Amino acid sequence: MQRLVSIAVLVLVVGSGWKFLQDGSPGISESDHRSSLATTAQGSKRTTRGDSAPIARTGGSTVRIASFNIQIFGRAKEQNVAAMQTLASIIQNFDVVAIQEIRVKDDFLLQRFLSTYLNPASGKSYDYVLGPRLGRSSSKEQYAFIYDTNRVEVDRNHTYTVRDPDDLLHREPFVAMFRVRGPPPDEAFTFVLVNVHTDPDEVKTELDDLAKVCRAVRVTALGEDDVILLGDFNVDGQHMGELGKIPGLH
Repeated sequence: MQRLVSIAVLVLVVGSGWKFLQDGSPGISESDHRSSLATTAQGSKRTTRGDSAPIARTGGSTVRIASFNIQIFGRAKEQNVAAMQTLASIIQNFDVVAIQEIRVKDDFLLQRFLSTYLNPASGKSYDYVLGPRLGRSSSKEQYAFIYDTNRVEVDRNHTYTVRDPDDLLHREPFVAMFRVRGPPPDEAFTFVLVNVHTDPDEVKTELDDLAKVCRAVRVTALGEDDVILLGDFNVDGQHMGELGKIPGLH
């Protein structure tokens, strides 16, 4: 909330690939003629420790945030050393990266990625928060946020998945609040990230429901006014403007 640093949102998500401390209590909802969407506290999983890549960041007062649909991030990709090294070379350029499409029944995939590839390659100390497995089919996906612990911190007790009792969204968004390290806590810049991956077959209806998601998150953010939706919206450049026209989003 405090404007002591600037945010660089590199790219908002279009299709796949590059995209660019407290939450409220359960039961707060946003309703209309067809739905209700609400937020509910849900603890996140964590690690045990606290060439094509973009231009390396140089630190300073800018927080670099990215979104990355890694596309079926699972065991096959993990066994491809070159692919994992490339992922590490990309992610190390950012302070926070929202990840979509983790598809593996193994909660330690990200831990191994950090300890084997990302942290040794970057010389930094990245950690992550991981959401639950989501989806209507047998092929479940997880969201995650990977972040540089020297640059930002997250309140792990108040990360959560948006509650969707009417099953409007194929994968309910994953939410986390971050605070920049360095300034005194009451002066540091804080922000909420909402990790989204829409169903490509239901993009239009799900985009309409993102306004309700945003309003519900804002209600439970206890005054935090920097709420950023990012992820894979499955829209092309022609329809990207629709995101800025979602009623009540601003």
